[in-house]
Amino acid sequence: LPCPPDTFGKDAACTKAFVGNAGGKLFRGQIATADVDAFVELATGIAARAGGRTALETTVRALLLSPQFLYLTEGVDRQVASEGRPAAPMAPEEIASYLSYRLTGAPPSTALVERLRAAHPPRPEALKEIVKTTWTARELQKTTSELLTDWLDLPKISRVSKDLSRNPGSDATFMAALESEARGALGQALVSDQTSLKDLLVAEQRSTLLDTGDAHTRPGLFALPGVLAAFSSADKTNIPRRGRFLLRSLFCQPLATPPADLVTQAPPLPAGASQRQRFTQIEALPACGACHALVDHLGYAFESWNEVGRFRTRDEHGNAIDTASTHAIEGHQSLVFKDARELMAGASSHPVVEACFAIQTFRHIARRSERGDADACLLRDLAASARTSGMRVTDLTLDALVRTAVAPRGN
Repeated sequence: LPCPPDTFGKDAACTKAFVGNAGGKLFRGQIATADVDAFVELATGIAARAGGRTALETTVRALLLSPQFLYLTEGVDRQVASEGRPAAPMAPEEIASYLSYRLTGAPPSTALVERLRAAHPPRPEALKEIVKTTWTARELQKTTSELLTDWLDLPKISRVSKDLSRNPGSDATFMAALESEARGALGQALVSDQTSLKDLLVAEQRSTLLDTGDAHTRPGLFALPGVLAAFSSADKTNIPRRGRFLLRSLFCQPLATPPADLVTQAPPLPAGASQRQRFTQIEALPACGACHALVDHLGYAFESWNEVGRFRTRDEHGNAIDTASTHAIEGHQSLVFKDARELMAGASSHPVVEACFAIQTFRHIARRSERGDADACLLRDLAASARTSGMRVTDLTLDALVRTAVAPRGN
């Protein structure tokens, strides 16, 4: 504490410095500016009412009781290597906490801690057996369901709004129903522990909200109305937004946000031009082409569904929908497709997509992004194991749990 305790919460610079330093250590370097501001605000309010010492004690308690600290008291700490200390595995108690919080959100049982002490240091296969006999298949499926909820960004569905003049009835209640339907479809997909990545991408889906009385079906979870609606504009589809979502979710390819000062002017289009015609023009612009070629071609595949995810054969101007395109993948043969069904079929067995899904699983389980060479071996082994198992999603979740639990900190 760089100031007398009595001045804590009153001396703004001192309070912020302490919260930033202490929080940085407790949260393993992952404390955000917003977190610092929130704890400083807490300290300031308490200091005004009860004095600096009480503010200090309460702020420390708040830091220690924060889920951001509780979930990081165990896990893979990459900072120790940079400090010159040797890599070290988690202790049995840490492994127990790591597994228990991720599977149930609760502290570990004494029995689990004792089993891990007896088996320490556990090998991945031995740890898998401990997990399988400690938790039910349903609890493992719940963790997988949470992973897929993040992967598809399902909470986003009920947060978007639509133009009611174009789609009457697509109010907040309707959007919430679309989210509920998507969660239900995800739950149905996980009824079997044999469910694979391919099943998620190509298994036929039907929307009870929008496909009633229609023979039309949808290729996989990404074609569900709620998912499509979440990445559309209020009054029309958004080809780049949908494509960027697919690029990030399926291919793990980041894409920089266009600079704020970028000024472009596409050639004028005739009235009633399609969205595809518009973005084909934009792709031809030197400042835009490289990025738009990556995202737009993926977005074209899903133009058969409008901004609320309703199937269509013509757009709002009466233009016939054209969904055929090609997606280039560096180092691999391009994916050529005539529609979303062919795109997802090609993606479902593509090595880049399989590796990306292993990365997405790691991110969800480890609660952080991968860090270059430090995680390269773990991710390689995780993807290889997933392919051996036929990309079964619950098996991949379990494998990610145990591999991150036994990985040495600083490795």
